[in-house]
Amino acid sequence: MTTGKTIALTRQTFVGKSKEYLIQKVHHLKNFILSVYVQQPDCNEYVDQPDICTKEVDPVCATDGQTYSNKCIFCTKKLKNSGSIGFSHWGCC
Repeated sequence: MTTGKTIALTRQTFVGKSKEYLIQKVHHLKNFILSVYVQQPDCNEYVDQPDICTKEVDPVCATDGQTYSNKCIFCTKKLKNSGSIGFSHWGCC
């Protein structure tokens, strides 16, 4: 599958970088991979448990231009609004 997107990683990219920098790069890489495959969050798992979300940070950008801190918070908002907002992409808007 060709997407037209490329990632260039070399050893020099990471040498001497802080743990926070490396974690940020891993998140960016994860979001890139997810955006290629467009794995949308499955909100059905939250229908019976609205508003019971963890504090994990795994941002979801919604079609309302809002960044939700994780898929549970995004899905709770989507379910409360009868699906009027949708998934745009993983990561911050």
